[in-house]
Amino acid sequence: MNLAGLIPVLSGFVLMAWCFIIHFRQSPAGWRIERTPYYPTPAYLITEGPYRFSRNPIYLAAWMIWIGWTIFFGSLVIGAVFATLAVVAGPFILHREEKGLEARFGGAWVQYAKTTARWFSVPRLRRK
Repeated sequence: MNLAGLIPVLSGFVLMAWCFIIHFRQSPAGWRIERTPYYPTPAYLITEGPYRFSRNPIYLAAWMIWIGWTIFFGSLVIGAVFATLAVVAGPFILHREEKGLEARFGGAWVQYAKTTARWFSVPRLRRK
């Protein structure tokens, strides 16, 4: 076992928890999911917290956890399973989710998608 793998695992869990907290704040009555022709879509568009830096922070957190377990256990099998899921399911799921968000939120989603990277962006400092 390689204890260094626990760094991305713990980081991924912290990021996932941050995302869940933001979701619960946006929808105090519970997560409301509405069906669109593409995918069940949240009834709210989150653009704060970790969503300021990534359109998909929950996926990013899961990626960190998988990578961490691969390192921790030193297992190429875990890495291969993760890579297969990421390559096969990832693009299909992301495409449908983003189409659903665009159908639900229209211009607000398009503007958000233009200004926020899919995986990670470094925030720009604003000058006054």
